[in-house]
Amino acid sequence: MGRVGLERFLDLPFFKILRNGVSTFNAVATVCTALTVAGTAVFYFVSHLSADGIAAMVALAPAGLAVVVSGTLSVAAQKLPTAEYRIEHLSGTLIVRPVDGHHSYTNERVQTVRPLRNDTRLVELRSYVTGRSQGETRVESMFPDQVLFDGRVAEDDGRYRRWIYLGAPRGRGDAVQVGVRQTFDDAAAAMLPFYREGGGTHRVKDMTVTVRFSHDEDPDVEGLVWNTNSKPGKKAVVGTLEVKRVNNRRDGTVDYIVHIPRPKRYHCYGFRWRWSS
Repeated sequence: MGRVGLERFLDLPFFKILRNGVSTFNAVATVCTALTVAGTAVFYFVSHLSADGIAAMVALAPAGLAVVVSGTLSVAAQKLPTAEYRIEHLSGTLIVRPVDGHHSYTNERVQTVRPLRNDTRLVELRSYVTGRSQGETRVESMFPDQVLFDGRVAEDDGRYRRWIYLGAPRGRGDAVQVGVRQTFDDAAAAMLPFYREGGGTHRVKDMTVTVRFSHDEDPDVEGLVWNTNSKPGKKAVVGTLEVKRVNNRRDGTVDYIVHIPRPKRYHCYGFRWRWSS
């Protein structure tokens, strides 16, 4: 599938719904408008009815109210964004290696997802990369029976969107594991010293984030929480995390790990570090 074909594929109504953040507002507005119109109509007719007419209308009011509520909720349901799946576990790992005065990176993101409805075929994975590479950035699916569609260009928030095609439709509740491995370097421009992961718009049950350094370069690392939905001008860092340090003597590396049960939507969790001078 070429780039044009992918763009058309991702322009299907389902993906438009997922990307349309104002759908929830529209749904609420629809309900409020419908109830306001219904209430105005009721007030108008009641004020012009006789006593017998009012009694008859009161008797029919429950049935009429049920019809109005059912109709407005039906319209609202069509406007509300519906998630395809829930992320049971998200694991993000960044491996940092020194190479000729700069660094190479391997970023692995693995998700166990549980579909919330039948015929789920695509799973989104996002990454945030800074710095600039002189060589080719390689991105691949970690599972050979799954196909990777790569957006290639960073969007306004700096994130790259990628989608895994599962190869076959998955039913509701049928958990599946997906993953992407990205390899790059920062020879042309140094990567900013942070790494973070999050579920974005999807609910996540459990998440683990790891960054691995060479033991000879072991930096000063802190665990942080970012609100990626914060308003311009407001502080994006909203909290700190307890970091576990694991010294892998046999491999000559050191891991920094944070574990987050039930992370918040629109939040990222991870690390910021300072290289030794």
